[in-house]
Amino acid sequence: MSTADRPLVILLDGLNQLSVEHRADRLNWLPSALPTSVHLVLSTTTDHVTFHALRSKTGALHYHGGWYQQTPSSCGSVAE
Repeated sequence: MSTADRPLVILLDGLNQLSVEHRADRLNWLPSALPTSVHLVLSTTTDHVTFHALRSKTGALHYHGGWYQQTPSSCGSVAE
């Protein structure tokens, strides 16, 4: 069980490699909210549908010199 002292970090690398056959690339399976002690770290390419699905799901992703970060004000949904 995760706590503030022992957070759970889930790393999902290569979302752009998910199957389009079952529409997994649309990311509907990602939770819309997480406990404050659970964090998602996700990777995808910016030219893939998964990037655009993440942007739609999280609201705003801001570019930081080679990577995108979800703004703190939108944390509470899916964290990137």
